[in-house]
Amino acid sequence: MKKISKIALIVLATIVGLFILIMLIPTNDDTETKDSPVKEESVVETQPMSKEEYANIIEQVLAKTYGENNYYTKWNNNTYIINVWVKGTAAGSVYAKLGNEECLNSWTKIVDATCSTSTILKETALTNGLNIDVQINVLNDTNLDKVLLTVLNGEVLYDVVN
Repeated sequence: MKKISKIALIVLATIVGLFILIMLIPTNDDTETKDSPVKEESVVETQPMSKEEYANIIEQVLAKTYGENNYYTKWNNNTYIINVWVKGTAAGSVYAKLGNEECLNSWTKIVDATCSTSTILKETALTNGLNIDVQINVLNDTNLDKVLLTVLNGEVLYDVVN
């Protein structure tokens, strides 16, 4: 039961990491500097971020958070899909579904964190001129073909516990 709490902490750490990353990504509003005010007519527009640039930045954060072997990403048309798994997630979800209060609380944190992360990633993409959807799947760590949670643009599409 302590394993799912560790999972919740890892997911929350991911959100913090992604938030820091978002603060580092330049936006179209970052073209002015404090030292030299720019007149409105001379504002230089930045180029929209490419899908590849976006994916590379997110994958750097995922690798640092989950390690090289606990995630994979892919594009499906205009949807960026992030698949993550952590040891103990499947067992924790079973205990949560059976009503274990500690595991259910941890699972709720995982769901909330995944929704927040998906929303932040979608907003970051839009801010940088990239109109895409962001889907995050939390996979069963004992069988990566099974999905425990799917969130698209901040909305839960599937939750094995609820």
